[in-house]
Amino acid sequence: MTLLDLIRKETEGTRRDIVVVAAISAVANGALLAIVNASVQRGYGAGESLRTLALFVISFALYAVCFRRTLFKTTTVLEDILLRIRLRITEKIREADLASLERTNEGEVFTLLTSQARFISESGTILATALQSLILLVFASLYLAYLSLPAFLFCVALMGLVVPLYTSRLKGATGSMERTVGQEAETFNAIRHLLDGFKEVKLNRTRAADVVDDIREQAMRLRELKLRTADMFNMNYIAAYGGFYAMMGAVMFVLPHFVSLDHADLVKVMMTVMFIIGPLSMVISGVQALSKANVAVANMTRLEEQLDQAIRTLPRAASPVPVPVDFRRLRLEAVGFRYLDRDGATAFSIGPVDLEIRRGEIVFVMGGNGSGKTTLIKVLTGLYLASSGRILVDDVEITLAELPAYHELFSAVFSDFYLFPKLYGLRDVDPDRVRAMLRKFGLAGKTDYVDGQFTNLDLSTGQRKRLAMIVALLEDRPVYIFDEWAAEQDPQFRRYYYEELLPELSRAGKTILAVTHDDRYMATAHRVVKMELGVIDRIDEHRRFGEEPTG
Repeated sequence: MTLLDLIRKETEGTRRDIVVVAAISAVANGALLAIVNASVQRGYGAGESLRTLALFVISFALYAVCFRRTLFKTTTVLEDILLRIRLRITEKIREADLASLERTNEGEVFTLLTSQARFISESGTILATALQSLILLVFASLYLAYLSLPAFLFCVALMGLVVPLYTSRLKGATGSMERTVGQEAETFNAIRHLLDGFKEVKLNRTRAADVVDDIREQAMRLRELKLRTADMFNMNYIAAYGGFYAMMGAVMFVLPHFVSLDHADLVKVMMTVMFIIGPLSMVISGVQALSKANVAVANMTRLEEQLDQAIRTLPRAASPVPVPVDFRRLRLEAVGFRYLDRDGATAFSIGPVDLEIRRGEIVFVMGGNGSGKTTLIKVLTGLYLASSGRILVDDVEITLAELPAYHELFSAVFSDFYLFPKLYGLRDVDPDRVRAMLRKFGLAGKTDYVDGQFTNLDLSTGQRKRLAMIVALLEDRPVYIFDEWAAEQDPQFRRYYYEELLPELSRAGKTILAVTHDDRYMATAHRVVKMELGVIDRIDEHRRFGEEPTG
């Protein structure tokens, strides 16, 4: 899809308004040329000179007002389109399943929504000017044909030689720009590696040097591609401009040998040709801006198509069965999951898994690294869509139709959790309750809750996990998922978590699925699920359901 296709798709009446206003502006601009030419050809008395001046001023004012309107409306159209695209992409990211989204290139997404979007945004002024110039070019060409048909045909023939050469060279520059976009994404990813792995980089000077060298290499490649692309566009522009001056020279020095023109007519033809060069150069600038914007539009369209593929939809029932919030048990029946990499190969998998979790039960999940613990809880929560088997809440099978309601059963603190500065989704929370929980979890004085957001997120890992726990508890969902929550906690909060918080949640009817390595607190759990190589190796019962844990 090109930018013009996008404009046709996204706009209707506004597009016609832009063309009409641009045409009026172009006609007014052309009238200036006609007035000047008429003034050169004929002399005027004082009274007629004032009338001509008034006509000149009126034409210029009409040109200025309409051209400004064209610029504003074109910019408005493009910014509205970009707004819709950004919101559409945001919504599609929200609707995508986690596994598909994890395969999306983050650098590509950020590049497209920032630097590439800028090409579209900045093209507005150039394209509006080019549109006005194109219309003006048509009128100026008709005026040239009126003055001298041979001169008009002569110029058209010369342009017939220049335009194909310009077009072929433009394709090469556009291809170079597409490669530049890809390199921008790679450079962004290299810098992100430094930021995300900063701790590891600081602890190893050799690793730090290698990471920086990789960033330098990617940045140098980007620089070379940008310079090459800019040079190709610049040379193409200069070549086109050279063709214009060649046309002007040919009209001045070659045309008189083939066409008989008196001096006055030759002066008017030359002035018209010189006038035409301005609109022609703006049209060329517009074509180059359009080609850059087309690359951005094509890449954004491709991203949207990728996200569309990531949004797996099934026909929804006319009256979908609601997911029972007061369920008795969650069941996984022969559930399997395969994670595919970008090439479609299986990167890792779990299953088949059979597991039943009763309401109010505390279940610990244990196993070595790579045993499938985190993958299991992502499948259980519906973040990963099971490749086989089925998930049931009591007797309700969870399909894509019920998945949004099913998600609402869970509050989670994952090992790679993210802290939002605001309590999104908790619109009527009592600030005093939030502050009380901050005190309870030892965060008073570290951060506060003011004007609907936390005042400080620059906390230690353990403190950030406690803040994430507060957010999860405020959500007050039926099922809690905790992935290695106690790993960074000091003994006081580790003991509170296992011996007080989890039993308290269980007594309140909450169901807890916790990934842990803490053997000493196994008595807290009703059952311990031990995983090995993506399957459940065994399930140990540590206390009967409903019994209080022993200290």
